Amino acid sequence: GAALVARERFLDHYRFGKEDLEDLFALAERERAECLVTTEKDAVRIDEQLRCPLPLYYLRLEIEILRGSPPSRSRNRFSSSGSGWTGVFMRSVSRD
Repeated sequence: GAALVARERFLDHYRFGKEDLEDLFALAERERAECLVTTEKDAVRIDEQLRCPLPLYYLRLEIEILRGSPPSRSRNRFSSSGSGWTGVFMRSVSRD
């Protein structure tokens, strides 16, 4: 299992810079996080030149509309990342 140890949120389409990411990495180290989790959409916006001090994982999010739309569109899938970039820091926990 895993435990959420910290979380940071930015507005959708926020152009975070090197300093923003360095602050996130410092937070991760203070909280003894073992990895960073974000959305696929936002992971591609992280500068490849910036060294991430811990593993970075991303989630691919999809929305499937089951009701409230015409039948021809009810099974379409749309990519979505929600309302903004969220960095989630995790640490593994033992199951006793």
